[in-house]
Amino acid sequence: MRSLNAADIVTIWDRGQAMHPIDRALLLLTAALPEADPVDLQNLTIGQRNGRLLHLRQLTIGDELAALVNCPQCGATLEFSLTVSQLQRPEPTTTSYTIILEGQKWRLRLPTSADLSALLSSPTIDHARQQLVARCVQPDAGQPASPTPTASILAEIARSMAETDPQADMRFSLTCADCAHEWQSHFDVVAFFWAELAAQARRLLLEVHQIARAYGWREPDILALSSRRRHLYLEMIGA
Repeated sequence: MRSLNAADIVTIWDRGQAMHPIDRALLLLTAALPEADPVDLQNLTIGQRNGRLLHLRQLTIGDELAALVNCPQCGATLEFSLTVSQLQRPEPTTTSYTIILEGQKWRLRLPTSADLSALLSSPTIDHARQQLVARCVQPDAGQPASPTPTASILAEIARSMAETDPQADMRFSLTCADCAHEWQSHFDVVAFFWAELAAQARRLLLEVHQIARAYGWREPDILALSSRRRHLYLEMIGA
């Protein structure tokens, strides 16, 4: 995996503006892993995908993340920092396996980006959930019947998948300094990383505008400069 340079960031931001977050994640991985088969990237489990995005963020921006979150109890804003290393979890050792629940064997396949993309046209959350179950949960071959999983079985399946692919739903514990409320906060690596890259892209384009106006240089040539050299030119033109 390679880090994203200035030209990559601007190009990815431009191409991804109208994309769904699922497609933005794949766009980022395609840029960082140009030798990878796009189909293979689509078929990574959500945890595998998130792990690679965390690593790409680490290579491109650094290990430390600064975050803001509002307390769900009192609304106070908490500012805190954590590291990519703290968020990283082991990748699943298998993408499909069998589990026995209520005397019935079930074959489970960990969801992928391809699965999530197939749910985008679902009219309701319940319908999307049913589609996901149909794609990833099946009674084991040779069973005398093919029942529909009950709510309790689905809850156990969700728990099992979360344990098997822990980076699919990354959470961390927080305590509000104002009201002492404790809760688990979800970390969406795609949204977080994309917001950071969008801010960087806007800053880079402003730098391109200022340097191009002063020197008449082309955008690719300016973006090819190191960050240090761009900043030196900006200092010299008083930007």
